[in-house]
Amino acid sequence: MPVFTVAGNNKYDFWLLDGQRNFATIPAGTFEGLDQAMPICLQNGDKWFGMRHIQQRHNHWVIKQEPSGCAATLLHRKLSQSGKMHVEDADKFLIAMRLAPEAVVILKHIPRLEFLSVVTMYFRQGPIDGEEIGRYLGYEWATSPYRNLR
Repeated sequence: MPVFTVAGNNKYDFWLLDGQRNFATIPAGTFEGLDQAMPICLQNGDKWFGMRHIQQRHNHWVIKQEPSGCAATLLHRKLSQSGKMHVEDADKFLIAMRLAPEAVVILKHIPRLEFLSVVTMYFRQGPIDGEEIGRYLGYEWATSPYRNLR
């Protein structure tokens, strides 16, 4: 099983998956305008983004879906699944995953550091905002992809 730790208490500190900050990496060329590989990272955040946002706003859903109640574990599981990628604006991307539990992961491009920061993750059925730009191939792109060990 993967081990999740946090690198510090600052809102910009990263959650680590087996000691590394990248939960997944979207390869260059996956969609128009993505000229280099882009890692997906989870930061501590605050009430507006990251782990703290997910815990404050969506923890009831996380607890129902993940027995440990750990949002990082659920995020890793979701990022190991395939989904559809959408773009809302130049720096905001969404991944819609339809495998149970259905969810959307919203990502913000951090240009200076060249990564996608997890803004939030929550239950979502129905249409997704923004233009569809491609497929997210979770199992191929996730760091240490989640395997259902049951």
